[in-house]
Amino acid sequence: MASSISQSLKATPDDHLHQEEKISKWVILPDNRAKLHWDVFMYGLLLFICTVTPFHIAFTYRSFTWCVLYYTLDLCFVFDILVCFSTAIPETEEKD
Repeated sequence: MASSISQSLKATPDDHLHQEEKISKWVILPDNRAKLHWDVFMYGLLLFICTVTPFHIAFTYRSFTWCVLYYTLDLCFVFDILVCFSTAIPETEEKD
Protein backbone atom coordinates (compact mmCIF):
# COMPACT_ATOMS: atom_id res chain seq x y z
CA MET A 1 0.00 0.00 0.00
CA ALA A 2 2.78 2.39 0.91
CA SER A 3 4.57 1.65 -2.38
CA SER A 4 1.48 2.48 -4.45
CA ILE A 5 1.14 5.81 -2.66
CA SER A 6 4.79 6.63 -3.25
CA GLN A 7 4.46 5.71 -6.93
CA SER A 8 1.44 7.96 -7.34
CA LEU A 9 3.37 10.83 -5.76
CA LYS A 10 6.20 10.30 -8.26
CA ALA A 11 3.84 10.55 -11.25
CA THR A 12 4.53 13.46 -13.53
CA PRO A 13 1.88 15.49 -15.35
CA ASP A 14 2.96 13.79 -18.59
CA ASP A 15 1.99 10.38 -17.17
CA HIS A 16 -1.59 11.60 -16.88
CA LEU A 17 -1.62 12.58 -20.56
CA HIS A 18 -0.39 9.17 -21.65
CA GLN A 19 -3.09 7.45 -19.63
CA GLU A 20 -5.80 9.42 -21.43
CA GLU A 21 -4.43 8.48 -24.85
CA LYS A 22 -5.05 4.76 -24.43
CA ILE A 23 -6.77 3.33 -27.47
CA SER A 24 -9.63 0.90 -27.17
CA LYS A 25 -8.98 -2.66 -28.30
CA TRP A 26 -11.83 -2.26 -30.81
CA VAL A 27 -10.17 0.62 -32.68
CA ILE A 28 -8.14 -0.36 -35.73
CA LEU A 29 -5.28 1.98 -36.55
CA PRO A 30 -5.11 3.02 -40.22
CA ASP A 31 -1.47 1.92 -40.57
CA ASN A 32 -2.20 -1.58 -39.24
CA ARG A 33 -0.63 -4.25 -41.46
CA ALA A 34 -3.63 -6.57 -41.11
CA LYS A 35 -5.90 -3.73 -42.26
CA LEU A 36 -3.73 -3.31 -45.36
CA HIS A 37 -4.03 -7.03 -46.15
CA TRP A 38 -7.79 -6.88 -45.58
CA ASP A 39 -8.10 -3.92 -47.98
CA VAL A 40 -6.15 -5.77 -50.68
CA PHE A 41 -8.40 -8.81 -50.17
CA MET A 42 -11.51 -6.62 -50.50
CA TYR A 43 -10.13 -5.04 -53.70
CA GLY A 44 -9.75 -8.56 -55.08
CA LEU A 45 -13.34 -9.40 -54.16
CA LEU A 46 -14.57 -6.20 -55.83
CA LEU A 47 -12.62 -7.02 -58.98
CA PHE A 48 -14.10 -10.52 -58.98
CA ILE A 49 -17.65 -9.22 -58.50
CA CYS A 50 -17.23 -6.57 -61.21
CA THR A 51 -16.01 -9.08 -63.78
CA VAL A 52 -18.08 -12.18 -62.98
CA THR A 53 -21.49 -10.69 -62.18
CA PRO A 54 -22.22 -9.33 -65.69
CA PHE A 55 -21.49 -12.74 -67.22
CA HIS A 56 -23.51 -14.47 -64.54
CA ILE A 57 -26.50 -12.20 -65.23
CA ALA A 58 -26.15 -12.43 -69.02
CA PHE A 59 -26.10 -16.21 -69.15
CA THR A 60 -28.45 -16.75 -66.16
CA TYR A 61 -26.48 -19.67 -64.83
CA ARG A 62 -27.78 -20.70 -61.40
CA SER A 63 -26.37 -23.26 -59.06
CA PHE A 64 -26.13 -23.88 -55.35
CA THR A 65 -22.36 -23.23 -55.46
CA TRP A 66 -22.82 -19.75 -56.94
CA CYS A 67 -25.49 -18.92 -54.35
CA VAL A 68 -23.19 -19.94 -51.50
CA LEU A 69 -20.33 -17.96 -53.07
CA TYR A 70 -22.42 -14.80 -53.42
CA TYR A 71 -23.75 -15.05 -49.85
CA THR A 72 -20.19 -15.54 -48.58
CA LEU A 73 -19.06 -12.47 -50.51
CA ASP A 74 -21.99 -10.49 -49.09
CA LEU A 75 -20.92 -11.47 -45.57
CA CYS A 76 -17.37 -10.32 -46.36
CA PHE A 77 -18.71 -6.94 -47.48
CA VAL A 78 -20.84 -6.59 -44.33
CA PHE A 79 -17.79 -7.42 -42.22
CA ASP A 80 -15.82 -4.83 -44.23
CA ILE A 81 -18.37 -2.19 -43.26
CA LEU A 82 -17.78 -3.03 -39.59
CA VAL A 83 -14.01 -2.87 -40.11
CA CYS A 84 -14.31 0.53 -41.78
CA PHE A 85 -16.51 1.87 -38.97
CA SER A 86 -13.96 0.85 -36.36
CA THR A 87 -10.90 2.18 -38.21
CA ALA A 88 -9.43 5.32 -36.67
CA ILE A 89 -9.05 8.50 -38.68
CA PRO A 90 -5.73 10.27 -38.09
CA GLU A 91 -5.89 13.83 -36.86
CA THR A 92 -4.46 16.57 -39.01
CA GLU A 93 -3.50 20.02 -37.89
CA GLU A 94 -5.53 22.59 -39.75
CA LYS A 95 -3.96 25.97 -40.38
CA ASP A 96 -6.33 28.90 -40.12
